[in-house]
Amino acid sequence: MSKIKNIEQEKIPLFVLGPPRSGTTILTQILNTSEKIFLSDELRIVAWMSKEIDRINEGFNVHGDPYPFQMGQRFALFMQSNGSNFLLNFYKKISRELEKENFVFWGDKYPHFDRYLHRIPKMFPRAKYILIFRRIDEVINSVMVGHKWSFKKSKDYCIKIYKNYLDKLDLIEKKNLFLFNYASLSKENRLDEIQKMFAFLNLQLTDTESTTVIEKLNYQSHSVRKNYEDKKKFDKNKSKFILKDKELKEIIADKKIQNIKASIKDKFNIDV
Repeated sequence: MSKIKNIEQEKIPLFVLGPPRSGTTILTQILNTSEKIFLSDELRIVAWMSKEIDRINEGFNVHGDPYPFQMGQRFALFMQSNGSNFLLNFYKKISRELEKENFVFWGDKYPHFDRYLHRIPKMFPRAKYILIFRRIDEVINSVMVGHKWSFKKSKDYCIKIYKNYLDKLDLIEKKNLFLFNYASLSKENRLDEIQKMFAFLNLQLTDTESTTVIEKLNYQSHSVRKNYEDKKKFDKNKSKFILKDKELKEIIADKKIQNIKASIKDKFNIDV
C-alpha cells in the first residue's frame, strides 16, 4: 500500500496561468515538449470542480435541485480533498492513449484560473504554477482582434483579469510559482528563460527537445493547437496591430493600468 502511495506522490499537478491572449497556449506547447510533462489545453475540469464544490457546499437552500439537502458541506470538503486523485486517474488514462505515460507533471492551462485561485491550492496542495505576463497593450490589442470586441470592452476585460491575478497570487506559495515574461520569447536568447522555467520544475531540456521548442516558436500557437495541417508561420512584424494612437494614449493614462504595471514591476520586476 505504501508503495502505491509513493508512486502517486511522484505525479505533481502543474497549472499554466495568465490572462487571455498573453501566451498561455504557446507556453503549454513548450512545456509539453518534455516527456515529463502532460498538460491538457483548457480541459477546464479543475475550474468546473472548484465551482461545483462551492455550490455543493452552499447546497439546496441556495441552488435548489440537485444540490445537497443535507451533508453538503461534508461532501464539499471530501471532494476538495480527493478531487486531485480522481483527475489524476483520468490523466493517466489519456496519457496511455497518447503514449506519454512517463509524465511527472500533469495539469491544465486555462486563462481564467484567476476566478478559482481561492480553491485550487486547497485542492492541489503540492501543485506548481507557471504564470505568464505580457504587455497589457498587446493583450488588449490581441483580445480586440481575436474576440472582435470594442476597445473599451477589451480594455475593461483585461484590467479585471490582471487585477484578479494580482489580488490572488498571494494564495500561492512563492516557491511554487514561476513568473514567465512573454517578452523573452522575442529575444535571441529566448531559450534562456525557457530553460529557467524547466529548471524550476527540476527538469532539463535535451538538445532534441530544445530544437522542438524553437520549431514551435516559429508557428502561431493557436493555428497548431488542434493539429491543423495548415499551421501558420509566426512573424512578430506581421502580427495584426489595430490600436490607434488615441487608444494607446488612453492605455498609458489609465490609472488602473498604471497601478497594475507598478504592482507587477514591484513584485516581479517585469514590465507590462
